[in-house]
Amino acid sequence: MIGIIPFIEKSSGGSYQYNLTLLETLTGYLKEYRYLVLRNAEFPKTPSTVDVDLGMETSLLLKIKMLIYIHSGIKLADFKKTFMMEQYDKDLDLIISPVVSLIPKCLDKPYILTIHDLQHKYYPGFFSFKDRIVREYMYNISAKHAKLIICSTEQVKKDIQRYLKVPGAKIRVIPFPPPFYVRNFSADKKISAMLKKKYRLPEKFLFYPAQFWYHKNHLNLLRALGYLKKKLHEDIPLVLVGSKKNSYGSVMREAEKLNIKGNIYYLGYVPEKDIPYLYQLSYTLVMPSLFEGLSIPVWEAFFLGTPVVASNTCSTPEQVKDAGLLFDPKDIKDIADKIYQIWRSKRLRDTLIKRGYKRIKKLTIQNYADRLKAIIKEVL
Repeated sequence: MIGIIPFIEKSSGGSYQYNLTLLETLTGYLKEYRYLVLRNAEFPKTPSTVDVDLGMETSLLLKIKMLIYIHSGIKLADFKKTFMMEQYDKDLDLIISPVVSLIPKCLDKPYILTIHDLQHKYYPGFFSFKDRIVREYMYNISAKHAKLIICSTEQVKKDIQRYLKVPGAKIRVIPFPPPFYVRNFSADKKISAMLKKKYRLPEKFLFYPAQFWYHKNHLNLLRALGYLKKKLHEDIPLVLVGSKKNSYGSVMREAEKLNIKGNIYYLGYVPEKDIPYLYQLSYTLVMPSLFEGLSIPVWEAFFLGTPVVASNTCSTPEQVKDAGLLFDPKDIKDIADKIYQIWRSKRLRDTLIKRGYKRIKKLTIQNYADRLKAIIKEVL
């Protein structure tokens, strides 16, 4: 039996989507194993798994007991009983942890760990002092005790080697495909027309699906659109979706300041089933993020035939290659220039769409399952 810990909320963005795809792949394509899922209340249940609901978080006292055990070997709690694992302990051979957690180590089981990125090393100012300390500790301890570590790009692998001192032989780079509602999408013209009317979408627009975290760089994107309006008299509509995180207020104030508020369409948190239609209705995806371990919207855009204009930082160039236009996310004029290039050229748009399809061709759920199967066998 293999344990899985998708201990994550919907508002966690790409990490949540990763967990969905991982669980779908394991239960749908690696059926030779049984699965035990240690989940929180938000994560959807799967009919083919045994489920243990751990609630939203562990208590402070329990966390202290876990830390004492990890560092001294002294058990001040029966962790198997605490995490309701007593009846499954003998059958549980391996844990796959798609989130950084101390639970696998405390259950004394071998585990495979996923590390999505080490953003706090690049932009510590985006995290509170407490969050930085917790991330430093959790990432180092979890990586140290894991049998193998999965990441999605070579760039993240280099970061894990550099910052966590993990040997390259212990790391496997496995890009993961978009979630099922993108891969299995089949457009319906009636639904498309209905959603266009429902969300009051303009005829031609840029699309940016991202939570309003600071590193998503909404502000510079707006400034680029403001620059195009002021210098070239080009009004370019932008459709935004995502939860109102820490930069939402400043983004809306910036839109008003730049006199482009009328061109900003914020749709809030959109149902998953609507997302593919928004991609296909849009003229291009724009990804101005300052930091990405791997950008799920880039894969989604390639799958759905939407051209990509994105940042040239971190893992994004490795992911995009020649299938999109890249810009410096800190350079307003460069962002504006790349947006304007594609906005004014249908020929360029068509070329990028073709390259996107080619780029994503081998990123199938079966290939992903084969890679996962190989590392599971390696650990077992």
